[in-house]
Amino acid sequence: GRHGGWQGALDVKQPNRPVFPYQRAFATVLGGVSQVDRFLSIGVGTGTSLRTMLRHFPGCELHGVELDETVLNVAIEYFHAPSHHQAQYWVGDGVQYLQRGMKQGYDVIFLDAYLSNKVFSASLEPSFTKVLYESLSPRGIVMANLIAGVPLKGAVRAFMDQAVRQFARVWLIPVGFPFLEQNILAVFSKSEEWNPDWGAFVNANVDLNLLERATWSWRIHRYAPSSERS
Repeated sequence: GRHGGWQGALDVKQPNRPVFPYQRAFATVLGGVSQVDRFLSIGVGTGTSLRTMLRHFPGCELHGVELDETVLNVAIEYFHAPSHHQAQYWVGDGVQYLQRGMKQGYDVIFLDAYLSNKVFSASLEPSFTKVLYESLSPRGIVMANLIAGVPLKGAVRAFMDQAVRQFARVWLIPVGFPFLEQNILAVFSKSEEWNPDWGAFVNANVDLNLLERATWSWRIHRYAPSSERS
């Protein structure tokens, strides 16, 4: 919309390279995932995460939930999002989709419920972390696109503090400029055994620019609840 933020973008010269840093971070995390049989994107936007997943795991079962049917149709027609033959789509509230237990056993869930200019508040409710946990396979992970400054405050901090209590491991990947509000990719692992070599995955992602390659390795960190930082 005219008064909102970007919902997505496609570089027509490099259509396989994600345009936004948090999407490149999403692809970087996939470097540490050996197998994905079922993927869900809560918020389709222009379908970047679904395209990326199809490229990395061509046999994966793809699911997407999008609040606005027009956005979904535009993504498929103009932004190379997987077609209805390649992915299963639902139009509606992605939070309610998971709360109702529509599908479970996801190996990767991408939480990218972005409205015109902010993250969908229901997706940041601390209680939603339990729903996410229960919707995963035993080896499953969640990646959540957050928009916040560092250190985290308010609703984002409450959401992350509860995620640490719910999941075995939690990381933060700030991908914007330090000390400013930015996109932050949060990664939640259901399994204690998943312990990625972030430096190796950053170096292996050819789509990162020089600044990202130089800074992301030391900006990625395990998240600790606010009570442990005080």
